[in-house]
Amino acid sequence: MTQIPSGTKFVGIASTVPTPENRSSQNNAFQEVYTLADIQESVLDLTTPPSDGDVLTYDTGTNAPVWAAPSGGSSYKEYVALITQTGTDAPVATVVTNTIGTITWSRQSTGYYKATSSALFTAGKTFINDNGEWAGDATFAKPISNGSINPLVGYMESFVEDTSVCSISFRTPSSGTSEMVNLVGATALMVRIVVYN
Repeated sequence: MTQIPSGTKFVGIASTVPTPENRSSQNNAFQEVYTLADIQESVLDLTTPPSDGDVLTYDTGTNAPVWAAPSGGSSYKEYVALITQTGTDAPVATVVTNTIGTITWSRQSTGYYKATSSALFTAGKTFINDNGEWAGDATFAKPISNGSINPLVGYMESFVEDTSVCSISFRTPSSGTSEMVNLVGATALMVRIVVYN
C-alpha cells in the first residue's frame, strides 16, 4: 500500500490528462501521483475488514488508522439467546451470541427454568437480564405484555443462583406460577447473561 504523507494536499486531475512526464524535471521531483485507492487505503485499511469487537486505533509504525482488538481484551463475556418453551419441556435456546461457554437449559418445575454452566458465572460479576443479585437474594421481575387491550400477561423473574446456575421463572399477574408457553405462546423471549472480568 502506498502511504500518503500527512499534510499532503490533492488536486483532482482527469485520467486523460498527462501527469508528471509533461512537466519540467524540477517540477516532477516534487510531484507524486496517487489514485483514489491510495487515498482510501491511507485513511483506513479497507482491504482488512474488522473482526467482532475490533476498535479503530492508530498504528504509529505506519502512521495509519487500523482495526485492532482492544488492548486488554473485552471487559466482559456475554450470552444472548432467544428462548421458547412448549408444554412441560425445557426451554429451547436460539443462541445469538455466546462468549461465556456452554450453557444448558433445563426445566425444574412449573415455570421455573435453569441455565447451567460449568462454574462460568463469577460471584458479584454475573448479571442475568440486568439483575446481578447473588444466590437468589432478590429477583428482577420483568413485565411481559402481549400488546392487546389487557397487555400484562405475567412476569419473568431472573436471578443468579451460584457460579453454575442462572434462573428464570414465570408467574401470572396474580402471582401464580405458569409455564412460559402459557404466558407468551410461541413468542421467543430474550435472555442475556453477562459475566464481567
